[in-house]
Amino acid sequence: MKKFVTGIALFLLCGICWGQQPAVIIPSFDLVDGATPRERDTITRYFMSDLANTKVFRVADRGNLEKRMAEMKFQTSDWSNSEKTAELMKGINADYVIIGTIVKRSDGLAVDAMLEELSTFEVIGTARVRMSSAEDAFDVMEGFVSNLVKNVTGSGPSGAVRPSSINRNTPVPANMVQVPAGTFSMGGNGDGDGKPIHQVTISRPFFMSRTEITQKEWVEVMGSNPSNWKGENLPVEMVSWFDALEYCNKRSQKEGLTPAYSGSGDYIRCNFNANGYRLPTEAEWEWAAKGGGKDFMITDYSGSNNPDGVAWYTNNSGGRTHEAGTKAPNSLGLYDMSGNVWEWCWDWYGTYSSGAQTDPAGASSGSSRVVRGGGSWASAAQGLRSAYRNGNTPSNRYGSIGFRVVRP
Repeated sequence: MKKFVTGIALFLLCGICWGQQPAVIIPSFDLVDGATPRERDTITRYFMSDLANTKVFRVADRGNLEKRMAEMKFQTSDWSNSEKTAELMKGINADYVIIGTIVKRSDGLAVDAMLEELSTFEVIGTARVRMSSAEDAFDVMEGFVSNLVKNVTGSGPSGAVRPSSINRNTPVPANMVQVPAGTFSMGGNGDGDGKPIHQVTISRPFFMSRTEITQKEWVEVMGSNPSNWKGENLPVEMVSWFDALEYCNKRSQKEGLTPAYSGSGDYIRCNFNANGYRLPTEAEWEWAAKGGGKDFMITDYSGSNNPDGVAWYTNNSGGRTHEAGTKAPNSLGLYDMSGNVWEWCWDWYGTYSSGAQTDPAGASSGSSRVVRGGGSWASAAQGLRSAYRNGNTPSNRYGSIGFRVVRP
């Protein structure tokens, strides 16, 4: 991690103590894609000042942290590894850690931060802000800090309680990953109709399949293989939205779970309280693609700013699908959230609301269902972005559309 910010003002702020408030430790924000130390110094000064004004935390002494990080060769990505983080934090008196990045972009700077509770290693707050220059931090940092810490119990104007965390007593089903609850900024300015960017809260953790449903998994439930390119570990494709729902219900019944879907045609209903398999909502999908709060670095694609490392797309696919899980995962351990095949979601395809929402399930009606997936093997890099949206007629079947499943 880059050298810590120094300076008398920051030193004084780090010594501030507010009684019995929990202690937070703050490594220096990382610099990405050409952001400069001067820009970091300016942004950090405003960040620390506005953090002090919230009176939520006292800032812990980080005197030993830089030394321990150097000794362990601790990298930014290691913060998502609870074992390495626990080893790093031994002997360091802090309840929370705030990790952030400053990214140089063509239109200015992007700042991203994650608030992690060190007793559970759970992300309880994330915030993102963009500015044309570091000096603009004076105008935007107060809201950025407020969004970051609002889920700490008793903080914020409404005394909000942080979202429910991962249930560590629940066994993780085979080939699935548990995605935590949390709040994030959904959408993207460069993603077609991914505007307006708006706040979404996923109120409950859920399980999501680690990869797109493979042909082996499909055949085990449905008995036949409709895919254009055959291979047990290739994602199933040439399946409609209706086919995907049928698979979910049949797999639920096979495993003794309560099916989520009932009805037919345009009158299909989803019981989100059922314990069976279902398609993710569009919001659940994007939250998971963005790492469920773990991808605190601003990444254009799911898990990386380099599409070649995480996605099969037009530049490297050779015009076909590839075996699931052969590219790098995102920080939750989910594979192919960018590229390979598009993925059906539950929602009708419609425009976004600008207001904050909790557990949105899309438009009330429409003619197309949402497909996400950061594009497919046939997509250009722009279509691989985690916030990129598309829709398709639910009865259509294409060699570029598959799906993955979730369950409570």
